[in-house]
Amino acid sequence: MLPELQTDPKFPDRLTGIIPFAGRTVVLSIHPDGSTLEAVMGLALSAVDAIGQLDTLARQVAAKRLLAEYNSTWRQFISVDLEGQDAAASGPELGESDFMSRLMLISVEATGDSCLTLGYDGDHMFAGHSIFVTSFDGVEFADAHADLFG
Repeated sequence: MLPELQTDPKFPDRLTGIIPFAGRTVVLSIHPDGSTLEAVMGLALSAVDAIGQLDTLARQVAAKRLLAEYNSTWRQFISVDLEGQDAAASGPELGESDFMSRLMLISVEATGDSCLTLGYDGDHMFAGHSIFVTSFDGVEFADAHADLFG
């Protein structure tokens, strides 16, 4: 079931609501983007009804696309020690399940009649960048891609 929806104050052509998921709240955004309201609402309803499964699929897509990049590049960084000096630091090398467990779903966006984007907090794995997994074929997730943003 869709949550109570309100017009987004920043984007009046979009609706927003809150989905309870895994003991926290996830922001739902609905944007017709040239499709009928009925079509995008149907997509949003399908996404909300399958949120657990979609979360798992999106985490798998993110791991497939971003895990090697994290392990080879992003886990190594420069921090500042107590004396104000630069110091090399690194996070742990992660396996797929550890990587996936660090992702926290924060948003779901339904756009048009077939585009879903799930947004994740990456637990500082990518220096504050967010992770977005977009499925261009709705809940099927056969044409899905993960990207960093921020």
